[in-house]
Amino acid sequence: MSNEQIMNTLLGVLGTNKSYRLGDMDKSQVVFKVSADSNKTRVKKAVVHLFDVGVLSVNILNCKGKSRRFGKTTGRTKGYKKAIVTLKKGDEIDFGSKSSFSKKKDKLKDKVKSVTKDKADKADKKTSADSKKSEGE
Repeated sequence: MSNEQIMNTLLGVLGTNKSYRLGDMDKSQVVFKVSADSNKTRVKKAVVHLFDVGVLSVNILNCKGKSRRFGKTTGRTKGYKKAIVTLKKGDEIDFGSKSSFSKKKDKLKDKVKSVTKDKADKADKKTSADSKKSEGE
């Protein structure tokens, strides 16, 4: 496959909430918008060549355009093809920003850590205060 075909296969990354959730799950999946004439093997070769990651599987979907109205006339938006690429365990493609879902998950983890740390600190203070009282008596 030539470099031109590789560059024309992947048109971009789909940045939707659902696609970000797929990437944040245990299976590392990335969703790309691909050219209309691409197939699974071309997408796999393009991802491996461009990002140097291992690819387990590729699923391709044809997304139909939506019906739209412009006054009295009805129209249709353009359809496109997208590919869901499942990466090998441990491989990751970083596009520079975290999704809102993973940010929320990180915030919750930080809250839980701070709450447990506060509880542990209070328990330590209480036990040290109790030990001081018993020594004083």
